[in-house]
Amino acid sequence: MPTSRAKVGPDSTELNQMRTGFVQMVQSMWQQLGVAPSMLADSAKSESDRERLGSSRVDDYMNAMIRSQAQYIFVQEPLERMLREEYSAKVVDAGLDRAVERAMAMRAVADSARASQPRPPSAVPVPGAPPGAPAAAGPPPAGRGAPPPDDR
Repeated sequence: MPTSRAKVGPDSTELNQMRTGFVQMVQSMWQQLGVAPSMLADSAKSESDRERLGSSRVDDYMNAMIRSQAQYIFVQEPLERMLREEYSAKVVDAGLDRAVERAMAMRAVADSARASQPRPPSAVPVPGAPPGAPAAAGPPPAGRGAPPPDDR
């Protein structure tokens, strides 16, 4: 006998708890992305303005995440499953190209900033350096070097 005929399943209290948990999960995601309806209503009046603002906030989040300035927001499995069933998703080549261009530009900025920083001299001799060449300028690492003078 199928479970639908046998009336086997969660009772109304359990269903309400599941619904409440799901709603809280969705609201938490909205808050983390900055797209909770109350947050959008504060800054945009019309529905189209709220949609535009929400979209720009998600774009801002994605850009910050690419720059390692925002943490990944974990989407719990029940919400992920519902979103996959409800909405279609596709990878757009133009979007990938844009992401690669942005990543390359950010890498170039980071590389040039790193290259402009003076490197401290190494305390470790460089392989292939002539014998007797100074290993490095500056004080030796803590706990190393000549012993303190004997004041007897």
